[in-house]
Amino acid sequence: MNNVFLIRHAESKANACPYIMRDTPDNQVELSATGHQQAEEMSEATTTFLEEYDSDYRSLNIPTPVYIWCSPYKRIRQTVAPLASTLREAGRNVFVTESVLLREMEFGYINWSANETYPFALLGRHHARYAKVNSIENGARFFRRMPGGESQADVLLRSEIFLQKMEKATKLRSNAIHIIVSHGITMRTLIMVLEDHPYEWFGEVNNPPNTGVYWVNHGYIWPENTQLKKNKEDERNI
Repeated sequence: MNNVFLIRHAESKANACPYIMRDTPDNQVELSATGHQQAEEMSEATTTFLEEYDSDYRSLNIPTPVYIWCSPYKRIRQTVAPLASTLREAGRNVFVTESVLLREMEFGYINWSANETYPFALLGRHHARYAKVNSIENGARFFRRMPGGESQADVLLRSEIFLQKMEKATKLRSNAIHIIVSHGITMRTLIMVLEDHPYEWFGEVNNPPNTGVYWVNHGYIWPENTQLKKNKEDERNI
């Protein structure tokens, strides 16, 4: 599929200040002030890129329709809103569809205390069994479910189901542009399915940056100079 673009949500308040995760359900986390600005900038950049990419738009002044598929989480909706608006202002027909299949990975049970920051750093203390398995090599982490939550493999299965449903829903619109707006781990699993990567690939790539726009089978178009593969010194966990 040469006309599919994947986007991660803009910076959320939890990205900026993880403490809010103690009191705010994940699906209700909003964008930060910086995130709203990022969403606006990404929307302009994506719209401009699609104008250059879309040959019908250039030669016939007939914009190809755009289908935006997205997670129903609040930070995703706030990222999608300016994108859909900017595309429509450019004369495109835009259709937005939400799917719970595109939601964030469910991280399971985390016991917060006043001095704790981000749940991923707490797994070793709260979930000793998960931490032990996570230390094993050969991709054990990809398949191991977090207690009360999902594994990365579970998210991959959701992505496969979503893409099948998307393809079925749009099989008569093969020339359309598809934009899927989701979360970091979900976005990586979508790339895995669309580009047919083995599961080991998941641990070899960076989590997408906020408002990272990935053109499937080509690479990132926004922000500029974003790298897919990890550098040797990159120690990101998710």
